[in-house]
This record gives sequence, C-alpha cells and structure tokens, in this order.
Amino acid sequence: MQLSSAFRGARLVCLAAVLSLTACGGGGGGDSSGSGAGTGSGAATAYLTVSPSQLNVTAVGNTSSSPTAAITVTVHNPSSSGTYVGAGFTKNAITAMTFTSSGAQATMILTFKDPSVLAPGSYSDSVQVAICTDSTCTKVQSGSQVTVPVRYTVTVNATVTLSADPTTTGAGVPTTLTWSSTHAQSCTAAGEWSGSLPSSGSQAVAPTTLGIHTYSISCGNPGAPAQASLTVTAVAPVLTLTAFPASVVLGKTATLRWQGQYASTCVASGAWSGSLPPTGFKTLSLTGQGTTNYHLVCSNSAASDQKDAAVTVVAAPVSPPATAYRMTEAHDGVLVTSNGVQFPPQSAPTWTKDLGAPVSYPLIANGMVFVATANPDGSYGNQLYALNAQTGATVWGPIAISGTYFGSGLTYDNGRVFLLMFDGGVHAFNAANGSALWTTQLPGYWYEASPNAYGGVVFITGNAGLSALDEISGAILWTAVTGGTTDWASPSVSSEGVYVQEGYSCNAGAYDPLPGTALWQSTSPCDTPWGYASVVKAGVFFCRVGASLNLFDAGTGIFKDQLGSARAPSVTDTALVALNAGILSSTRLSDLVQTWTFSGDGSLVTAPVVVNNTVFVGSGSGNVYGLDAGTGAQIWKGVSPVPINTDSENGGPMPPSGPAAGENLLIFVAGTSLVAWQLQ
Repeated sequence: MQLSSAFRGARLVCLAAVLSLTACGGGGGGDSSGSGAGTGSGAATAYLTVSPSQLNVTAVGNTSSSPTAAITVTVHNPSSSGTYVGAGFTKNAITAMTFTSSGAQATMILTFKDPSVLAPGSYSDSVQVAICTDSTCTKVQSGSQVTVPVRYTVTVNATVTLSADPTTTGAGVPTTLTWSSTHAQSCTAAGEWSGSLPSSGSQAVAPTTLGIHTYSISCGNPGAPAQASLTVTAVAPVLTLTAFPASVVLGKTATLRWQGQYASTCVASGAWSGSLPPTGFKTLSLTGQGTTNYHLVCSNSAASDQKDAAVTVVAAPVSPPATAYRMTEAHDGVLVTSNGVQFPPQSAPTWTKDLGAPVSYPLIANGMVFVATANPDGSYGNQLYALNAQTGATVWGPIAISGTYFGSGLTYDNGRVFLLMFDGGVHAFNAANGSALWTTQLPGYWYEASPNAYGGVVFITGNAGLSALDEISGAILWTAVTGGTTDWASPSVSSEGVYVQEGYSCNAGAYDPLPGTALWQSTSPCDTPWGYASVVKAGVFFCRVGASLNLFDAGTGIFKDQLGSARAPSVTDTALVALNAGILSSTRLSDLVQTWTFSGDGSLVTAPVVVNNTVFVGSGSGNVYGLDAGTGAQIWKGVSPVPINTDSENGGPMPPSGPAAGENLLIFVAGTSLVAWQLQ
C-alpha cells in the first residue's frame, strides 16, 4: 500500500500511485486535509468499516502535550487488483493525519492541537473515509463513505499553593495563611479552618492549643480540584528580659528590653506594672540608689514564661570621669558636675607632662590619667601610661603594646583600661597597677575607630563588623557585620543602643547593646568617604562624615537634618557646639538656629569641651579659651607652655587625640605633652 494525498473541497481525491489500499484526504467542507493509499478495483462490491465509529479525545491544558488518536479502516471484499480508499478531516482541532497499512487494513493517526493554546471546552471535527473508483479518487463509490465524529475535550487541572507565616507561633497567637490558585474560581478550607474561600487571598488563624495543627485547602472549577496542606506548630512563650546597663550611676538611664516570642500578652510587676506588648523596651529614669527588681510574665492561650531583671543604681560622682574618646560613652564632650565648677582659677596649667612621643586623648578616672603614646622611635606599637591626676607624675608604665601598625585609642570602665590596636588586638589592664588582664583578637584586621566601654561591655567597630566584648573575660559577645567600618567612626553608646555610621556609603545603624540585633538602619547624604566618632544625645544620633554632621532620630533612624562640624562637636541637652573653618559656634537644638560664634585669636584647632556652663577650646598659639556656654562671651583664658595640637582623628603614627575634662581636671594635648588645669 502506498500513501496518497488529501480531500479537496467536499469530495475525496486520491493523488498517489496505486497499491492495494489508498487513503485520500478531503471532505467535510471548508479548510481540510488528508492522505491516502490504494490498489486497483475488484469484481466484488467492496465496503468499509471503521473502528471506532466515533472518537473522543481528552487533553489537560496545563499538563498535556499534543495528543494523538487512531482510527482503523478495514476494506471488505477488496478487489484482487486493489481497492482505492480516500480519507479526509476537518481542522477545528485536528492538525494532521498519517497512514500505516497492512493488507486490507489501514490505521489513520490523527494529531490534535496543543491543548495549552486552546481554551477549556469541547471541539468537534469529523473524519470521512470512502472507496474511490480510481487512483486519483476523482469519484467515490456510491454508498461507501463513512463519517467518524470526533470530539476533542480540553480540560485543565487547578493548582493551589498554601503557605503560613510564621510556621511556628504561640497558642492563640495568629499566623497568616496565604493561598493562590490557578484555573479555580473558588476554594474550600478544611482541617483546622473551614468555609468557602476566594481563589486567592490570606487569612489569620490562631491555633488555641500547643502542638501541631493542620490546615488544608481545595480549589477547583473549572479545573479539576487541587489540594494543598500544611502544618503550624503552636508552642509556649519564650521570654527574654535584659537591663542595660545593669549598674548605673544616679542620673543616668537604664533600659529594659524584652521579647516575648510566641506570647500574646505581657504583664509587668515589681518595680514596674501594667500590661505590655509582647516585644518592647522601656527606658528608666532612676531617682534613687539601690537595686530594683523588674518582673515580667508573658503568656499565650496555653502557657506562660517569666523573667526578672535587676538594675543597681549607685551614687553619682561629684565630678564624673572621662572614660572614652570625647569623655563619655555618648561621645558628647560634656562634663556635668554637682559642684558647679566652671574654669581654672589661673591661666597657667596645674601641670605639664612631656611623654616624648605623639600622645592620645586622655582618660581621667579614679584620680589617674590614662594615655597612650606612639613608640618614640616611630616603630609599630603603643606605650600605655597612668599618671597622677593631681601632679602628672607617672603612676605606672610605660607598658609596651605590640601590634601591626599603631594604636586606635583607649577606653575605661569598672577599674579596667582597654586599648585597641589597628590589627584588632584588644588589650585589657588593671587600672590600679597596670597588670595585664587579657588580650583578645577581633575577627577582622582593620580597626581605626576608638573603643568605647560602658555597662560591662567594650564596643569596637572595624572591617569585620561592630563587636561587643565582655569586660571581665574579653570574650566576644557578638559581632554585627552591618555595623562595621574601616573609618574612625567610634560607636556612641546609650542605654538604648549602640550607634555607628560609616563614611563610604553613609549607612547608619543602631544595635541592641546586649544581643547585638539591629534596631534600625538608615542612610544620609554624603560629602566625603571619611566617617568620624558619632554622638548620641537627647534622642538624636549625630554622625560626622567629613565636615558634615548628620542628624538622625535615635529611636527610629529617620534622617532629620545636616549641619557642619569640622571637628568633633560637643552636644549639651540644648545646644551643639562645633568648630568650622576656625570659628566656634553654638546652635540651638530645638530649632537649629545658631546663637553665637567665637573666633578667638584666629587659630582655633581643637574640638570644644563643655564643663557645666563653660565651653573650652584650644588654639594653635597655645591659648585655651573659656566661654560662657549661653552667650559665647570669653570668661577665661589659659596659656599652655607648648602650642596646642590640632586634634588627630585619623590614627596612624599619631594616636587619636583631643582635649578632655573629668574629675575636676581639664587636659589639652600640646606637642608630645599633656597640659592640665585644675577646675574650680
């Protein structure tokens, strides 16, 4: 049997050469096609049968490929010299037909359209088969034509996805179920939720008991139904409650921070009371000495957890110490005393101490002055000294501290001095006698920002991130990678957070002091790639990048404004005092209006220091000026025997330096010397 061609118009036409069986295409009207094969005519009257007599084909639009189906044609009473058979089809859904034959029987293979390009529904076609009287099928044997109805049904399967956020929750604490379906007009919930649902959406559910809870959904119409299921685990609350710092001097704040994971409500008792949200913080303004306990219970519908935190309040010193760069953990450059000191009684310094090498900013604590110097020969490393605050005499030191490159500053807390080297080595010493306590290597290799110790923790930022070290052991408590910088941006600290901004991208962030989790992150405009020590004061985070001072809301991270400050500013409760282009100015914080300026002898070079109501600033000529903080009027002038240094904030061979005041002492860095005045 040899293949032939197709129906043309409404009749069968065979175009192939003659063999025993011919198949031709055509018929049905309209656009159609087919093929055929055949043999010469026989003496007996031939007739055809087909199987099946009608054809039903089904395909799934979103999963099936183009289907095929077969029709078997049998010639009865064929001629010994061959019987011509022609066939054709309509093309609503059929795209092609091929033949195979054996003896007096042929198989027609129909190929249908890809169901993915058709809308769901039924498509009707027909296949016509007839005996032809000649090899070209120009005539059809009367009564021999057989029509096979074809129905092609395209269906779709619905799909559905179901997710829960979170998948673990507290008993009675809502989780959100979200679903999305295709080829579905409606959905039905089952398991531990119920009812009719739209084809997509979300719904809060709250499992009321501890354990595993199953939620199922079925979506369909017009597609065949699809199901999805998931489980949500309901657990007991897990409560954390921290106090930072756990010990605080009277007049400073402590912050309670809690997280009642998987809880729906919290209730405070002890030194605080009332209902609280499951997560939050409370900053305490403490008015009395002693230890106070704070109790918290957080619950869900099936269980509860409880924790305690204690805060110890100790007496405030008459004149607080200077414990970090810019004197305080806030880096605010402000000393507030209870004895009302204003300025030294004389112009001449109380004492001068030449240490023979570039010298750092001083720390003033427990009647001593702690300072680091470069090595006199310019080699890598630092020297650490403790001096008598009254006389400047050496109490202990120098202690040689090795490291790659140079030192990056020092800080003091709880009777310990901590010194940071550029390479990330942190060295702790007993402040009383200089004995070494511990050394810790930080995870990075580039640390130029001065350390800041407060509340039993040393906070340091470098290329590997913002790290917190335990003051007693030196253990690294946490490292927040996003808080890292290779700038001189020493972190500022309050009871509510640790704050840092790096200069290259001007990304700023606040971090919980104890676990190190990010509280917020923000960005400000930039004018230079260099970042410097930040200040946190009166609910505002002040970040210096180049000569710009960026102001953020310390609680939310919202950028507020930008001022100028070429040197580290002093920030009081009401004003910002800053040096720009050799001119000192005071700006009122409430409306950012400048209230006074002071240029001195035209050679002002240091950051300001504020002691109660007096602002001090140093000149390269050796003059130190005392100004009324409210008006900017000069009320005192000191004279250093050595020209006052321009503050070094960039580290390197020259340790970070600048003036400081603490414990009734005012100190400026002059050449390789410290020059000190006793305040009264």
